Amino acid sequence: MKKANYKLIIGSMLLATTLVGCGGGGDGGASAPAAVTYTGKTTQAAVNKTNTVALAEGTLISGNSGSGVGTNPLGVATSGRSRPALPGLARTLGNVLPRIQPQNSTSSTLIGVTQSNTFPSDCGTTGSLTFTVTVSDTVPTDSSGSATFNNFDGCNGVINGSVSFSATGGSATIVFTNLTFTDGVDTLAMGGTITTSMATSSTGVKTASLSMDMSFVDAAIMYRIDNFRMTVTDMVTYEVINIASGRFYHSVEGYIDVTATNISIPNGATTPTSGELVITGASNAGNSSNAHVIFGLTDATIHVDADDVPGFESTATCVWGKPCTIL
Repeated sequence: MKKANYKLIIGSMLLATTLVGCGGGGDGGASAPAAVTYTGKTTQAAVNKTNTVALAEGTLISGNSGSGVGTNPLGVATSGRSRPALPGLARTLGNVLPRIQPQNSTSSTLIGVTQSNTFPSDCGTTGSLTFTVTVSDTVPTDSSGSATFNNFDGCNGVINGSVSFSATGGSATIVFTNLTFTDGVDTLAMGGTITTSMATSSTGVKTASLSMDMSFVDAAIMYRIDNFRMTVTDMVTYEVINIASGRFYHSVEGYIDVTATNISIPNGATTPTSGELVITGASNAGNSSNAHVIFGLTDATIHVDADDVPGFESTATCVWGKPCTIL
């Protein structure tokens, strides 16, 4: 049986949730809603020097939304409440998802096979993951199934909820309506669809399309990522991510369009070390408002063009994890 490209699926989730980041205020023991559905503002945001940090915190790696805009711009954890949740989720799913597949050495004996299994948490003494997977009765490389996480502790946090998955025609899809991940005091709830290629090009590039709704339990701000079309290149010790197009929704500010070029994220890191991300908002007298974020090892430089004249009129360099104001 051909295995789904789980590394790309997890890489896509890591980027997406890195893009909405480490907001806060959630109670780790709280219950998420029955389904995670974005209910925020759906009109286009006008990018300006006042809201760019908030949009960048959402679109990039987000500060602690529970403590106010600009208090922890773009990134790194300064306390347990603002620790980015998704690297832990990505590592946990990356460890368990490859196990969710029929266990057999020959594809000919897998045709039409359905298998189920349950295994315990990787850490702790409670929690489990139960899955069922069925191989197509006509195409042995195609399969579908479901998995349920019950307080599953993957050593990087605890997952609850269910996902369905399928692999067909050279692509793999994961669908979920209410998947939660608890890391310390923060619980992130997610609903959405991830579709990836299962093939890698001759240059090592993989492709993915991502749509997700997300919110931190008990937090006021919600996020939506709509049809992010991206590529991920595995460079062994780091990944390079490019976003050809995509739309990001912030429940208070509205939506912006997003592109990204050569964003490098080292394995295990919570912030990029190089690359550029561009967010584009509503037009002002024919000139689209926009901001360019250029990543460095310890900071991000943000350029803002908000008025009706092309060209940046505001710039700031934001050190990871420290207050930042764009003047």
